[in-house]
Amino acid sequence: MQDGKAVNQVKAARRIVEKVRGRLMHPTIDAMDRGAAELSAAVQCLALLEAVLQSEVPESRWPGLGGELARLRLEVRNVQDLLEGAGKFYAGWARLIAPDRAPANYTPEGKADERASNAAGEVVLHG
Repeated sequence: MQDGKAVNQVKAARRIVEKVRGRLMHPTIDAMDRGAAELSAAVQCLALLEAVLQSEVPESRWPGLGGELARLRLEVRNVQDLLEGAGKFYAGWARLIAPDRAPANYTPEGKADERASNAAGEVVLHG
């Protein structure tokens, strides 16, 4: 194996994750779909890295590997935060645009509210 192969695999994975992060700055369904495919390529880079690291070559032959791994970790954390934010945004959006199909006598937890069902034909306001 080449001396820089391990570092190159981490750099390649980091560049892919950076590209995904850039797309997620304006999260759309298309950006998330494309990001998933690109992240698969990053995983393949890391699989190759694992093979290099499991070889008998001493770690001293990979100068800069620790720094690249730290940068990759940071990028992955950034992408994770952006994906969580996008997920929360779209979940909230779905709640806003979806009609509430639960009958009015159900609590927010989805359980029947007996107080409301006992008051047939009356308007009851609970505090």
